[in-house]
Amino acid sequence: MFTAIRRHWFVWLLVGYVAYALAFIFNSSVVVDGRRYFLLVDDAMISMTYARNLAQGFGAVWFPGADPVQGYSNPLWMLYMAAVHFLPLPPELISLPIQLTGAALICGTLFLVKVITERLAEATPLPKARDKVSPSTVNLSGLAPFFAVLLTAFYYPLNEWTLRGMEVGLMAFGITLAVWAALTSAAGARNQWWLFPFLGLLTTVRMDAVVPGVVIVLWLAWAIPEQRRRTLAIGIGSIAIFVTAQMLLQKVYYHDWLPNTYYLKVSGIPLVRRVVWGAYVLFYFLAGLGFWLFPMIAVHLVVD
Repeated sequence: MFTAIRRHWFVWLLVGYVAYALAFIFNSSVVVDGRRYFLLVDDAMISMTYARNLAQGFGAVWFPGADPVQGYSNPLWMLYMAAVHFLPLPPELISLPIQLTGAALICGTLFLVKVITERLAEATPLPKARDKVSPSTVNLSGLAPFFAVLLTAFYYPLNEWTLRGMEVGLMAFGITLAVWAALTSAAGARNQWWLFPFLGLLTTVRMDAVVPGVVIVLWLAWAIPEQRRRTLAIGIGSIAIFVTAQMLLQKVYYHDWLPNTYYLKVSGIPLVRRVVWGAYVLFYFLAGLGFWLFPMIAVHLVVD
């Protein structure tokens, strides 16, 4: 039995995660007058409101007849929400497909994390025969995919935002897929033709997808030196085209280059204060990960 569990650990872990996700979604619902309502977090419900009005023919506005003001920052996700509103579902269930979509996206991300970790583990040089390495040390690297998937599956912020309706799950899946494609490209010394347009498309989910997109393009330019100029030109160009097109559409439709949320959160705050606060949040985030991540890195360094 234990041998079967070790052999099919991903399936068992995925089953456990699906049970966890369904319980999470159910426990986030409420009962009002004998009817169960499935709810999204407040920002997601704002996007759902825009999506509902768009699906009903009033345009992507806050309420029918309102002036066009972009109160969301996830255009592609909002369009998906609008498509969900065409399903024959009562109001109390209309949020459920969004939550189930989030769970499915995390499942896809877990599979990609497994594949990526296994690829990286295979690329790690094995100890030579003359090296004195205990069996437990050799088996340690085989645990990498398991722990990578486990820590991703039950990382609470990822589940909280994704299963409550935000576009975080789609972003996580998209970036992980792009990383897999980049590794595959580097291994074959040939870029995946769809990767660069895909990185541009991710910026329509959230515009700050520019950051991981540029990082992936720069890494590919370093990993495949013979295609460096082509990679930089097409990669950065694709991202720039999608961002520019999105900003132009926003300017035409909403009469502003950026979503209203940007002006509300950034306008009037000095640059130095924003940078300092961002550095603090980054440090706090890394410190929280350190409880799990840094000891593993230390063990890996000791093993090597």
